[in-house]
Amino acid sequence: MIGNRLALPCCLVTSLLKICVYVHLNKNTTYMRYLIRISFFLALAIPLISAAAQAQESSSSVPDVGVTSFYTSRLNGHITASGERFNNNALTAAHRTLPLGTRVRLTNVRNHRSVIVRVNDRGPFVSGREISVTRRAAAQLGFLRAGTAKVQISVLSRGRQVRHRGRSRHH
Repeated sequence: MIGNRLALPCCLVTSLLKICVYVHLNKNTTYMRYLIRISFFLALAIPLISAAAQAQESSSSVPDVGVTSFYTSRLNGHITASGERFNNNALTAAHRTLPLGTRVRLTNVRNHRSVIVRVNDRGPFVSGREISVTRRAAAQLGFLRAGTAKVQISVLSRGRQVRHRGRSRHH
């Protein structure tokens, strides 16, 4: 990702240096000084752009800890936001902002059990809840009886958008 973000600044610096050589060969010193200053400015800006890109990728709008709940079994078979049928026996989750297809590790802060789920739906739409999981994931996290649990949320990989049967879909 970062390499792609640096491609344009690197191309600009390379192009400007080529222009500097051309201008120097043609003895135009006014343009030469101007182009050299721009080249040095861009060369110094590349590490800053790289650092900003890394910070943006590592920062997340997802809090480290949030409350989770699990889906009711009445939703089995309903279509999720990703276009697939909801299955309470799968290890999937609903999140309001994470891209569909994102893989997330959830760790119950009380008993330290963890599970990896894939975001395939939007929600939860209950105040104070960060993520909803399937009944199977809730069982693995050990909060079926309680109904909710405080979990540590770790994004493992972000989903990417792909075309699926004529629909735009995230994986």
